[in-house]
Amino acid sequence: MNRIIIILKETKYAKILLPIGLLLIIIGCVVLFGFTKTRNYEEKSALITKSVKTEDKYTDEDGNNHSESYEITVEYTIEGMDYEKIMNVDREYKKGDRIKIYYNPKNPNEITDSSSSIIPTLILLVGLVSIIWGLIEVIKQILIIIREKPQNNNMMMQ
Repeated sequence: MNRIIIILKETKYAKILLPIGLLLIIIGCVVLFGFTKTRNYEEKSALITKSVKTEDKYTDEDGNNHSESYEITVEYTIEGMDYEKIMNVDREYKKGDRIKIYYNPKNPNEITDSSSSIIPTLILLVGLVSIIWGLIEVIKQILIIIREKPQNNNMMMQ
């Protein structure tokens, strides 16, 4: 265990890349799981009947930027039955606009405005690259230690 700690201390990037990569993979899996729940949702056009700004763009005391938020009411029809739902979105729509929604065919009341899994896939990819890069750094450090070991043994014998 002490050797692992020494190796991680001696590497430039592994001590940062390995935990960040692991964290990104966990986050990516959680987010991707959320998107797989909506994978079988079907696309439908919905009419916006109401649009209200719920939050202005601002920067909090920690310096984090927050975008505007809107609450929209959409109407859509599935198999002859009319539905109305309120959704929170991060861009402005006007009353009368049409948007794509994705609904659960088993329960048309369950809707979302996105079916893309690009973001969680990118998070997973960045996490994987971070872990691979971190492991390469660890392997390089192990090889350096292995090469130095015979030299240290030779010095002790002299």
